[in-house]
Amino acid sequence: MHMLPSPTETVKEALSKGIRYFDTAPHYGNGLAEERLGRALPPFRAAPPEKEKSCSKGVVRVSTKVGRYCVPETKFDKTTMKPEWRYNGTTYKDQFVTKNFHSNVCVVDYTAEGIVKNVLQSVERLVAPRLHPDSVPDYMAQLQSAVTGVSSRPLPGGRPPFDVLRLHDAEEEETFSPCVGKGGGLEALGRLKSAGVCSEVSLGMGDAVFARRLMESCEQGLIDNVMIAGVWNLLNQEGLEFLIFCQERGVKIHLASVFASGALWGGDRYNCAPMSEEIQKKVQGWRELCEKHKAALPRVALEFALLPEVVELVAIGCATVEEVRQNSALWEEDSGSTVPVSLWKEAMERGLLRKDFAQLITGLNINRN
Repeated sequence: MHMLPSPTETVKEALSKGIRYFDTAPHYGNGLAEERLGRALPPFRAAPPEKEKSCSKGVVRVSTKVGRYCVPETKFDKTTMKPEWRYNGTTYKDQFVTKNFHSNVCVVDYTAEGIVKNVLQSVERLVAPRLHPDSVPDYMAQLQSAVTGVSSRPLPGGRPPFDVLRLHDAEEEETFSPCVGKGGGLEALGRLKSAGVCSEVSLGMGDAVFARRLMESCEQGLIDNVMIAGVWNLLNQEGLEFLIFCQERGVKIHLASVFASGALWGGDRYNCAPMSEEIQKKVQGWRELCEKHKAALPRVALEFALLPEVVELVAIGCATVEEVRQNSALWEEDSGSTVPVSLWKEAMERGLLRKDFAQLITGLNINRN
């Protein structure tokens, strides 16, 4: 009998390796990922975040995303609710099929009202299981008052339920429009931050063009950081200009898809789809280059992701205990860089990297050997 990986054991292993930052979303498993993480994390600590800022020790930090809330499939109304593109009102097209666990479906809603509903659900899944049962009703009542603007009382303990709330996947006109302007999703996130529901406001995007448009549409200073996926890794540096834009604004980058959907670690997919012949050739080119310089490809991929100063952290997916161990081994090997400058130089000469990629990286003299 095939046993599924234990989410709780995976999280425990991550904690044992010193990992203290976890990112999730209602979209992942239609609430299932948040439920599992909420059950696996240690009790919610009420210490104000400024008291313990390190992600490598102290309090556990959690970020989640907004733009979707969950309803049971029996309550999904095709006439009033916008479904995920994978869901046709009856069945899911491919991933995130969770019928063995629950019947939830995600409703796409970037309005202020939808985001408040999203956040309240996420607290029920991610925070409530980590509170003492006797304190949950009062906590949820105060949270409800805070997010709806009824009360300005600080939440119990003084610590926001979320370290970061990210506006998720607003990457087409239909989802972009409700986010901007008066009464939009970005304004709602600003109010939630002021109410103490999150410490930082962020975007969670895979499209640098829409991410920049969102940043330009709101008051500078509202967005503290941006999680961007798939636009800055060994196979794609299209996000260079966006990273420079964020650096100039003082907005930190939280980088995802540093292994390009696993393509840089022995997988056969790229951007969540089968690899094209062009990408296969590029991956092979990186393998040959890494072998020549006696460097492990995943380690090179991780170090490349962290080269720009604007990158504050990288988000790496781990589904099993073994994947946690493999990923954590990449930074446990040593504290310094193991990738020679000559590798980056040769990568440019072979056309594996943009020739202008180093303009984002202070202190990297690409002309030296």
